[in-house]
Amino acid sequence: VGMASKYRTKHTIPPGFPDILKDFVREILREQPDNIYRFGAEYFQVKLGEQGGRKMASEEDLVQMLSTMFVQADKDGNGVLDKKEFKRLLLDADLGLSKKDIKLLYAQVQHF
Repeated sequence: VGMASKYRTKHTIPPGFPDILKDFVREILREQPDNIYRFGAEYFQVKLGEQGGRKMASEEDLVQMLSTMFVQADKDGNGVLDKKEFKRLLLDADLGLSKKDIKLLYAQVQHF
């Protein structure tokens, strides 16, 4: 009889996860990649594309997107986001942040 750990947490397995994991492991065994992490990233990027998901942006695309967002948020054009502009940018980005989270983030970026 095994002893239950007081630190063990009960997790539910998401629907479809066993099949996803089985397919992924099968491809690893078939391909025998040197770098499983890179293989996994590429494998799931392809799967995401097959599901109609968005591909991760390149660093260049990400810099361009963030720069555009900054310029649009900088309503007074002074090259700095004030508290109101910063708050509006994060609320519009719909990241699921609470007003308290945004306030804490703003306090942190004030040090830069």
